[in-house]
Amino acid sequence: MPIDAVVADANVLLSAILGKASLRILTEFGVVVHAARFNAEEVAEYLPFMAAKYKLPVDLVGLQWKLLPIKIHSMEDYEDPFAGALQDLASRRPRRCSRACSGTFP
Repeated sequence: MPIDAVVADANVLLSAILGKASLRILTEFGVVVHAARFNAEEVAEYLPFMAAKYKLPVDLVGLQWKLLPIKIHSMEDYEDPFAGALQDLASRRPRRCSRACSGTFP
């Protein structure tokens, strides 16, 4: 079964910004890449530190971030289906269900 979309966390996005292997996934495989706004804000916060660590101009790193082909979603985008997803998880693996399945995580 082909993969149509993936969800990227901050580590994957930062790696892509720096031109590491995850950039190929985001640009060459034709998959839609989704990220939560929380993760996007985390990436934006770390850009100056990453630029300094790799001795890259901050403007260049910021431009690479803006050019990544990702869809950023706010909490409102997935609030409605969230409760149903938690119920689905709980019904599939009741013995292994963590706090996330009960909806009690922070």
